[in-house]
Amino acid sequence: MNHNPILINNIGLSFPQKTCFLNFSTQINSGMRIGIIGRNGSGKSNLLKIIQGQIDPSEGKIKIPKNIVFGYLPQFINEFSDKSGSERFNKALNQLLAMNPNILLLDELSNHLDISNRQSLLRVINSYKFNYCFA
Repeated sequence: MNHNPILINNIGLSFPQKTCFLNFSTQINSGMRIGIIGRNGSGKSNLLKIIQGQIDPSEGKIKIPKNIVFGYLPQFINEFSDKSGSERFNKALNQLLAMNPNILLLDELSNHLDISNRQSLLRVINSYKFNYCFA
């Protein structure tokens, strides 16, 4: 599922009382695996939302090719409230994979997973042919 690159040019994210990041530029090419690391509140989750077009950056531009299908798994999964954290995560991930995305964005992917489920998750994402970003 190759795609043209996603181009991120000098984006920033600021709020009235806080600046998360400024002048961030990169290119996301087909086949890349990207991890976003930073302190709590540094804007990692919002960066994933910007990448998929859910929110706009405070400044800069992002160019997303038309053939991109995003699969986004948020930090907090509110669906399936009758299930445990790992069961909610696994169910939500399976729904995303059924959409056949070419970019998967996983936010705090191991928050609710024990060691066995983390190993299972690694097997799934290592065997699937798509890009993924996780924060």
